[in-house]
Amino acid sequence: MSTPIKPPKFHQIVDLPQSLLPTFTNVATFADTHVKKQSVGTQVAKPGKPATGQFIWTDFRTAITTRPGTDIAFDRVQSTTIRAAEDASEPATDLAAKVTGFIAGSFPAVAREELAERVEAAFADPSEDESKGVLTSVRSHDAAKGSDKTGWEYRLICAYPNADLPDHFYALVTTVKYTDEATKKPGRFGMGGSTKHSYSADVVAMQVAVEKGQPATLVYCIILPPPSNPWDPTMNSKLDLTAIEFDPSGDEEDVVLTGFRRNVNLRPQNPAGSATRSVNSIFPLPTPSPFDPPSTEDEAAGTKEETDAGAGKEGGGMASS
Repeated sequence: MSTPIKPPKFHQIVDLPQSLLPTFTNVATFADTHVKKQSVGTQVAKPGKPATGQFIWTDFRTAITTRPGTDIAFDRVQSTTIRAAEDASEPATDLAAKVTGFIAGSFPAVAREELAERVEAAFADPSEDESKGVLTSVRSHDAAKGSDKTGWEYRLICAYPNADLPDHFYALVTTVKYTDEATKKPGRFGMGGSTKHSYSADVVAMQVAVEKGQPATLVYCIILPPPSNPWDPTMNSKLDLTAIEFDPSGDEEDVVLTGFRRNVNLRPQNPAGSATRSVNSIFPLPTPSPFDPPSTEDEAAGTKEETDAGAGKEGGGMASS
């Protein structure tokens, strides 16, 4: 039975030639793996539908900067906090225009008209984007300030050519976090009172440089810290690996990680806790992966090389070039 294709967690604005689209798809999938459920605040979802999570910027940037190779690299990042004018009759409209202006002004190669359309739609009807999985509603309470915050995170990824290198392009990964902060002010003698609203949007946009050539199906590598207990009872085998492969298409709760000559199930909600160790980094690997088990032919070749080397050593000879 085939696994259903999951909807992307970022809206996509793509202006690339056909030859670069497969690579862009891999980059978008890579970004999707860093949208995770957060314990900060309360995520709000439609009835019967779980929250989609929020984008973890620190994990994403670390994954890019620590990843070997040059097929995807950090280029630059811009961020700001935008506040709606106090006298704005339509704060959402005011913020949408300012957010578009900031992103397009910082990265002029972005398709501005489509960007404006997407951002305006998110502010005008966030429930529509939430149903698509590219927006997450969030609410929280600030006890110190006595305020309630409601809002959402909207995720967008734009792709456009690199004018200097035809087989390269840029991907702009962007989050817009809208917040409506309501602060209650009590009236005299505890009677009446009023509520003051302040509206803001936190924008983060990171541009990464991408080279054509990533495989159609990416294999990712998670680097785990060494286990405190080398014998992991939940795996029934000695955990002697620090690198394992996994398929990012699965849900966070049931993703199956495949280790070298061994299948290992790491479930984040495992009560034993052994499967909840923090992840140091995640990055794409070439295919075939260096962690793939060697074939029978490879093993035979390796045995022959060792035998030949041993024979040379016993004979005391040295190969000359």
